[in-house]
Amino acid sequence: MTPQELAARHFREYKMRGEEIVPTYCPFCEGGKKNEKHTFGMNAETGAYNCKRANSCNVSGSFYDLCKHFGEHPEGMKVNDAIRERPPKKKQCKKPNVKTRDPGTKVEKYLKLRGFSSNTWQRRKVSEKDGNMVFPYYENGELVLVKYRVPSTKEKRIWQEGGGKPVLWGMDDCDPGLPLVITEGEMDTLALDEAGVRNAVSVPFGAENHEWIKNCWEFIDQFKKIIIWPDRDEAGQDMLEAIIPRLGEWRCFVVNSKHKDANVQLYKEGRETVKEAVNNAEEVPIKRLVKLSEVKTLDPAKMERSLSGISGINRYLGGYIYGTITVWTGDNAAGKSSFLGQEMIECIEQNIPVVIYSGELPHGMLRYWLHLQMAGVENIRVKEDYFVKGKEVYYVPERTEKFMQAWYEERFYLYDHLKSTRPEDIIEVFTSAARRYGCKVFLVDNLMAVNYGGSKGEYYHRQSEFVTRLKEFADKFSCHVHIIAHPNKTKEGKLGKDDIAGLKEITNKADNVMAVHRIEDENRDSFDEEVQDCNTVIDVLKSRIYGKQNVSVGLMFSEMSKRFYMHSSPEGEDRRYSWAEYGKQKELAANG
Repeated sequence: MTPQELAARHFREYKMRGEEIVPTYCPFCEGGKKNEKHTFGMNAETGAYNCKRANSCNVSGSFYDLCKHFGEHPEGMKVNDAIRERPPKKKQCKKPNVKTRDPGTKVEKYLKLRGFSSNTWQRRKVSEKDGNMVFPYYENGELVLVKYRVPSTKEKRIWQEGGGKPVLWGMDDCDPGLPLVITEGEMDTLALDEAGVRNAVSVPFGAENHEWIKNCWEFIDQFKKIIIWPDRDEAGQDMLEAIIPRLGEWRCFVVNSKHKDANVQLYKEGRETVKEAVNNAEEVPIKRLVKLSEVKTLDPAKMERSLSGISGINRYLGGYIYGTITVWTGDNAAGKSSFLGQEMIECIEQNIPVVIYSGELPHGMLRYWLHLQMAGVENIRVKEDYFVKGKEVYYVPERTEKFMQAWYEERFYLYDHLKSTRPEDIIEVFTSAARRYGCKVFLVDNLMAVNYGGSKGEYYHRQSEFVTRLKEFADKFSCHVHIIAHPNKTKEGKLGKDDIAGLKEITNKADNVMAVHRIEDENRDSFDEEVQDCNTVIDVLKSRIYGKQNVSVGLMFSEMSKRFYMHSSPEGEDRRYSWAEYGKQKELAANG
């Protein structure tokens, strides 16, 4: 396992920034509640990593640590002086040496005011020096840190003895067989102790410093359940986001109190409510894990979808169900783009907004073909080519085009491939179109017309990642994505799933896989007898939801209108879309 292999396997999205691998989201904090991007970086050679979400995540470590986090092994790493795994230097901490005494009248009065009995502060070894409260931190019986606090409700001044090792306050008195409760301050830990919750500790330096995790990891690792009682403020929430991924969300629970902290709850509502709050701590949801009992059952008969203009496609696929993707393949000039252009028009007829990414065909030519399909034979005219005498070309009259444009104007969008063909930009534009315009059907024509970047050896892996992201996009926005993928090479006879260029993961991820074939005299015998009278065949190679595969739909293709229609339903060539009626109504309205 090398750093780049780990990134390809575990970072859902990432880019290279010089010698650094930068995923979209930190694998530990996942961007926090603000969804901050590109804060995590991993050296592509050494695997050393860190997250730059200051005071929030700050996770860092070696490639070995990261492999351990993902359950991988770092075999295959280069080993030289620059990147050899070295144990971190141990920070030398100055051991405190202070003389204290039992709490005097002022300190005792303050502690009682905050709701603590003498048994509680004595058990926790709270003492006094120069009129200030003293909190001694022990590790394995040795004093490693001393903190001071002014005993006043008006002044909250806290400081520490010089040096010292940041550990959890009270860790030596905890039982690993019981849940561990972590608070933000010593006063909150005293409140828990007062309420009978003895397995409680405090972080040493508030919500923003997490050095204690590393220093106390062997102690923390003993506990099967950890309950966190954060302060009810933004810093407390930031602390939760930062420490839960490191402590392990599987064992973390959080106390939700209406009060600022545990000490305030003790002061205002008493011991029993503090203990009850701990007992009612809510488990931290494990990200990307859901209970089957909470999942709504899907009824295939009621799943939202766009319908194909071809009844045979609807029979075998049930239409194009939202949340799924369909991969289309076929030899050159088989009619893949034309057929899917016609399906986009069918969406407009169903009042479903669409987006097409056409990475090779100029937009003007795409519109020309789409207009021929919308118009149908009865609305298409013939004229002579301006440059080639005697050559005839098809066209749609200007008035008809105006009617069409008014019909689809707010529902038909094209991705501007002249601006960018990068996968991340395509996904971003698709996302914006889904959110702003409610677009529900998308077409990527085709996978080879996308700029994946990277080295030649990474091409197909990045292509597969793009298909994965399109699948996730379809699921997230409840839409359908059509993807055209060219075959590896021209072959005699029919194409199968394994003939699609790229990794097999593409067809594995697809919900439907379709192949478009043009029937010519030389290949007619390779098709089933019932479709040999057609000039086009669409093979259903995979239909995940309906379970159909290796079935064929025979079609006819009209050269004039660029339309496909069922051989058994020739009236499909004369299909009339509602643009004519819509355009006339708009025209009448414009003319008063």
